[in-house]
Amino acid sequence: MMSNPDKLAGFIDGLHARCPSDQILELVINGDFVDFIHTPNYASWTHDPGQAVTKLQRVMNNPPFDMVFDALKRHLARGHLLTIIPGNHDLEFGIPQVQKEMAARLGSPGNGLTFLDDGRGHRIGGLLIEHGNRYDPVNHNDWDSIRKIRSRYSRNEGWEDVRLDVSPGSHLVNEAVRPLKDHYPFINLLQPEGELTFFLLLALEPGLKWHVQKLYRLIFANRAKRHSTVDSQRRSARVRESAGGAVDDSMDPEILEVFYQEIKELALTSQDLSQETGFSLWPLDFGQLGIGSFSKIIREGNTHGISPSRLKQLRVTLKKILMKQSEWPCNWEECEDLKFAQPMLNNGIQTVVMGHTHRRSIIRTGGQAQFINTGCWSDVVFFPEMALSSDPALGEFLNRLIVLDQCRVFKPFFADILIAPDGNVQEADLIDALEVMDP
Repeated sequence: MMSNPDKLAGFIDGLHARCPSDQILELVINGDFVDFIHTPNYASWTHDPGQAVTKLQRVMNNPPFDMVFDALKRHLARGHLLTIIPGNHDLEFGIPQVQKEMAARLGSPGNGLTFLDDGRGHRIGGLLIEHGNRYDPVNHNDWDSIRKIRSRYSRNEGWEDVRLDVSPGSHLVNEAVRPLKDHYPFINLLQPEGELTFFLLLALEPGLKWHVQKLYRLIFANRAKRHSTVDSQRRSARVRESAGGAVDDSMDPEILEVFYQEIKELALTSQDLSQETGFSLWPLDFGQLGIGSFSKIIREGNTHGISPSRLKQLRVTLKKILMKQSEWPCNWEECEDLKFAQPMLNNGIQTVVMGHTHRRSIIRTGGQAQFINTGCWSDVVFFPEMALSSDPALGEFLNRLIVLDQCRVFKPFFADILIAPDGNVQEADLIDALEVMDP
């Protein structure tokens, strides 16, 4: 997903010059560093440690990403620190053999390299850093199983029978999103959340309507299941009965309007959702793809055959996904992620840094940054506003996106934070990495 590993390697090498000699430099990689899901052999979670190590070796030791690991090795050789926080795409960093392999590659068998492999946030004085998927019920990590694996490994006990609870989001990426990449090169660059994933797939590939209940249950069942745990701050699903079944009244009103008939046909009740585990019906049968496929229509140049209602569905869904990724909230009211950081900020933590959502943001109070989301270092899709203006404009945008694989942008940012010897956060800012590398 990242098209500029040379930029990342150059950024890492340049950190040494930014750090005064009397300071300690720590680089924190905050999750989803190595995408184990998208690395062959594909799996939602790579349970076998040998296969997980092979995946890591494939990324670390071959172009184009080997240069990044070379830069990390130089970073550690200079005496700096490196902390790896697993996200939802690289939970395999919790496997001891994977950690050992990476430490060997970086020439640091324990010196300067730290893996946060138990679900903790990374605390440095008044600073807390975490990936952020803890607050996303579709992409949560099963840290209890990871801790059990590490406990058994430390005692030379077998852990093959430990069955990690793979997140619905990982299943969705591996079973539904990844197989569509040949048809939609951009699809793994998006970061749709929850139901937006469901509606995007439905808008692009109506053939998936045969499996609409599978997809719906996959996404929504886990939301209902985890409502009483870490998701307790989210609103509960309100179900409104209608003639054709149950409609989730907590959905975005625009989404509800354009997909109302499809939602109505599901006829799922709140009780159905709470009882579904989400995976008993998988995997999907992709033999149905291509029936009314947007990819096929666009590649054949037959955009006139797309109904206005379907174009509206896609326009609304893409707007919700892509506008969220491109916005940069700067106040408390606009920052959706802040509701999860707020309790920590009210409890003595000065600054919280997250990632996960790909939405970069910085919230300041009195000049001091209290919350930062660094966004992502992968490419993102640029969605011009004119694509929303008319059906022909949307068709042209889809052609550039699907056929030409254009509309990608690279906008990497990083959090630059200075911690005083007493633990107080002295400085915290969100900085454009390209401006630092190419002043």
